Amino acid sequence: SLDDSSVPQDFDPKWNYSEVVGWGEVCVLYPSGKDPCSKDDRLGTRVEIFKTMYGKEYVIHDIDENNTIVGKAFLDGFAKLEEGQVVDGFIEEIPLTEVFNRKGSIPTEFQPPKFGLTVFGNSHGFDAGGSTSGYVLWVNGRGIMIDPPPYSSATLMKEGINPALIIGIILTHCHADHDAGAFVTVLAGSPVVIITTPTIYKSFITKYSALSKLSSGLIEKSHRNIYAIIGQPLHFHGAIFYFCYSLHSIPCICFRVELGGRSMVFTGDTLYNPPLLKKLEKDGILSKTRAKLLCDWSTQPCDYIFHEAGVPPIHTPISILKELDDEIKQRMYIVHTASVPEGCGLRCAPTGTAETLRLEPNTPHENFFETASSNFWFQLSLFSAIPFVTDLTYSATMDLLEVVRVKFFEKGAIVVPQARRKDVLCVIWEGTCHERPVVSSTNEDFNNDGDYEFNCLGSLNCRKRPVGSNEIDDSDSDDDIIFWSAGDWSGPVSLQPEKILCGESKRTRTHDIVAWSSFGVKAIFVEKTDLKRILQHSPLYKRFLSLSKPNENDSWGFGDLDKNQAAIHRAAIRDFNLSNLLALNSTLKKLKPVQKTHFQCLEGKLRYISPEECIGSSMENAFLLVSGTAELRENVPAPGSVAANARLVQENLKNEECSRIVGKQKCGFGAKLNGFHKLTQRLHHRAERMTKKKTPNSNNFTLRNIETLSNDLYGRRISRRKSVIDRNNNVLLSRMFLKNSITDGLIFSKGNFICNVLDMHSSVYSSEERLSDSNMLDSNMLGTFEAPQFVAGVDGCVVFEIPKESFIGFLGSYPGLFFSLLGTQAVI
Repeated sequence: SLDDSSVPQDFDPKWNYSEVVGWGEVCVLYPSGKDPCSKDDRLGTRVEIFKTMYGKEYVIHDIDENNTIVGKAFLDGFAKLEEGQVVDGFIEEIPLTEVFNRKGSIPTEFQPPKFGLTVFGNSHGFDAGGSTSGYVLWVNGRGIMIDPPPYSSATLMKEGINPALIIGIILTHCHADHDAGAFVTVLAGSPVVIITTPTIYKSFITKYSALSKLSSGLIEKSHRNIYAIIGQPLHFHGAIFYFCYSLHSIPCICFRVELGGRSMVFTGDTLYNPPLLKKLEKDGILSKTRAKLLCDWSTQPCDYIFHEAGVPPIHTPISILKELDDEIKQRMYIVHTASVPEGCGLRCAPTGTAETLRLEPNTPHENFFETASSNFWFQLSLFSAIPFVTDLTYSATMDLLEVVRVKFFEKGAIVVPQARRKDVLCVIWEGTCHERPVVSSTNEDFNNDGDYEFNCLGSLNCRKRPVGSNEIDDSDSDDDIIFWSAGDWSGPVSLQPEKILCGESKRTRTHDIVAWSSFGVKAIFVEKTDLKRILQHSPLYKRFLSLSKPNENDSWGFGDLDKNQAAIHRAAIRDFNLSNLLALNSTLKKLKPVQKTHFQCLEGKLRYISPEECIGSSMENAFLLVSGTAELRENVPAPGSVAANARLVQENLKNEECSRIVGKQKCGFGAKLNGFHKLTQRLHHRAERMTKKKTPNSNNFTLRNIETLSNDLYGRRISRRKSVIDRNNNVLLSRMFLKNSITDGLIFSKGNFICNVLDMHSSVYSSEERLSDSNMLDSNMLGTFEAPQFVAGVDGCVVFEIPKESFIGFLGSYPGLFFSLLGTQAVI
């Protein structure tokens, strides 16, 4: 209970549930005797305690048996613990997305079948406690998602499946519980192909163009699609698909898929009711052929039938399926339903990777781990994620396929010995690998220089690091284990910018790459010498090799600055490393290796901007801050103008909000509500850290301290909370930009990215592909204000400037990145 005297009188405990659920850690308390694993108990009477991202504020929700919030409370402060006491209950593990980024891939024992199906959810869109239907159809070890739910990527990682294994999406129809995940995948820029009929695809594009205010042409250019033609077989990834329209309220497809003499049928959302279908035929609504097809489709001969049983009348009644023959029920799984009555002979499809349904082909086929390099599609698909490969000419790509070697390793076998890690590109085809320290019982294998000794065959004799070595890896501690999953690779740092995965970090001197999966590992190898020869045909690789350091002797115009500040700018220019700079940006640090390498090859240049000099109001180019600070300044409209009056109204609203929050600031929650005030403070504190006066020799900014701190649980929790704060800051900046809110006084510092992608895109692309301002900005604010200006701080700033044409071309290659930057002018 709360002491009323401790709560401000004007405190108004009103906040959105969506505000608090995104704060990260939550503790749920259930009454005695309740089972959290039970759906009824899980959504029944309980208390939810949310810990805010700032670590000392808590929101408490009292929820009744109807899953309704009946009480709210807010707490601010710390709990004093006696010796030996701990606070338990909050979820403190690192999110799977961060594990995936920091430690390589998620270790998993899951082996994708040659032909099978994994079910992640088998309920319908009206079931509050169940998971919306979502499936992965496995074909030759790669996944095709069927109507993926919006959280499909997180679900895949939670189940231990690398999202890179997903190569396609089958979209059955455009109801929200079936197509929302497909659009999320498109926005994320995942390299998947959408398979559906022309009618459904056009509906999908039209629907999400209206919802997102993105042009249909832009959405179409962001992904690949393959049309499923009714009555014609579709060959995809070695399997054969046969599509048909089901009976639903809107166009919806069902399909049959065959591989190696085995087959599965997926009915999609359909009304299967033979008596009703015959009546519709009799009334002339359905043709005889159409009615017969719908009656026979759900009971046709095959290995598995995945039949829906949603809510009638637009879905199949469970009573109809109960009357089917036992032989049909034995090969049928019910999906898209909350439950199945007991004793009816029907069963729900099992969920999770452990319950994956597998069908081994009956016809002779090549071994799952065959060592011959015959499957060119797989190899090209795996190489497409590696920098520079997609930039190769056709003849150079053929040369690459000629030099690859494919090998299979049993569990525990050394895939890449430490002595070879910098000299070979290794791409994991199937399975999972991990790093293992080299071991030896003696030190006799070291030569006099402390290096490793090799025998006459070139094999490594030593399996131990030099005695007394106290080298600290620049990415992770020796206690960390790095994993590679299917689609990951290790090799020269130019091809694998991720330090923890490349073959040139300090760990490579003392660690082998070893097969971890119980079913073994299949990997592709290319020698470094062959790669260097082939990559000479890549224009992007030539650009990468031609990158040069700035000339320290150039005059940068630092004459007006004091010596210390000028030395800081010179040191930042001298030590300029674009890869390290991207690591300081909360969004750009998440770029894929091929994107990071491409970004480094953009035709940009370093530029010094004097104090109070305007970077540019039109923001034609993109800017990445290298040193110093930049401030966002509002253009002051003429007194008495429409713009001035509108600004005055907005200022008054802002002042009213601030005064309304004064009483709430005592408990801390008001500061959370005052987003602009909080954002201003965070940016100011960050700028102070980034511009802290240092000697030129110590100006190299690295993340070593942060990474070292992140090796323990406490550091990981801090890193996670910082990630949440950065994400919320970027969301707030985007909202302020789209609503043309007052942003005067925001300070940006090293690593912040400044670019108005919306204006940049509109000036380059054609009218069919570009976005008009009226589609993206608040129509009430259009034409009212002039664009704000970015001005260099009191000590000036150094920026990496990227020309508009170069940057838009870069974004055109990566739609997911383009969508993430759209609708904002700064990313911190």
